[in-house]
Amino acid sequence: MSICCLMILGRALMVTGALEPLARLLARLWVFNRHVALLALLASAMALSAFINDTPVVVVLMPVVIGLSPQAILAAVMVFLGILTNFVSNNAAAAVGTPVALSIAQQIGAPLEPFVLAAIVGCNLSFATPMGYQTNVLIMQPGGYVFRDFVRVGGPLVVLMIVAFSLKLASSYPM
Repeated sequence: MSICCLMILGRALMVTGALEPLARLLARLWVFNRHVALLALLASAMALSAFINDTPVVVVLMPVVIGLSPQAILAAVMVFLGILTNFVSNNAAAAVGTPVALSIAQQIGAPLEPFVLAAIVGCNLSFATPMGYQTNVLIMQPGGYVFRDFVRVGGPLVVLMIVAFSLKLASSYPM
């Protein structure tokens, strides 16, 4: 329920333009001093992480994953973070997803290491959208790419990486 509320709130902030002043501020900071802008971005990512981790996200997700095997839960963690990292920075995805992954591992009694690895891989699957990573945005205009090009090439690559790494984790860490 809280995740749905956050999604609706996020969409409302985007549609109403309430985030425009923040975007303009970050753009000015970037021109003025890139280090300050980077610190502001990291601070906002950490604030998002604190907000998400203080809400019972794991309580909401646990009924979904209760009937799954630990290997399927590892894949689900990578899918969740792979989707998240394509719309926010990989740092923000890691700040949000790693504590959730660790909490899920502790609640199902699984070893922590494969869940940390799943979180690391999931947070770096930013191939499917241009806003997933800075270099994706940088090459978009000079290369003549459109959003659809990233989804067409990056989407299957994300799926391939999730399948391959899920199989590798399942064989390396029997649970």
